[in-house]
Amino acid sequence: MSRLSEESYYALVDVCDMTTERGCRDPAMIYCLGNLGLRSCDVAGLTPDDIDWREAVITVKDSKSMTERRLPLDQRMGAAIQQYVSTHQRIFVG
Repeated sequence: MSRLSEESYYALVDVCDMTTERGCRDPAMIYCLGNLGLRSCDVAGLTPDDIDWREAVITVKDSKSMTERRLPLDQRMGAAIQQYVSTHQRIFVG
C-alpha cells in the first residue's frame, strides 16, 4: 500500500470546501485517519463524549484490539473537529 507524502496529505485537507458542512467534516476525518492511524469504523464511531478537550485526548472504544485507547488530540485536529462538531450523537454523520 502506498502512502501520501506530507505535501499531498496537507493538499488533500486544503481542497476541502470549508463553506459547507461536509467540507468542514472532511478535514477532521482526514486528521483522525492520518494523524492517529484510526480505521474508518473507529472514526465513524466517535462520539462527543470520546473527546476530552481539557486533556487533549480522544478515547477510542470498541477498536479492533478490543481495548480502550487514549490518543493525543493535536491543535490542528482539535480545531477541525470543533469546527464541525454538532449536536449529533456521532461526530461524523452524513
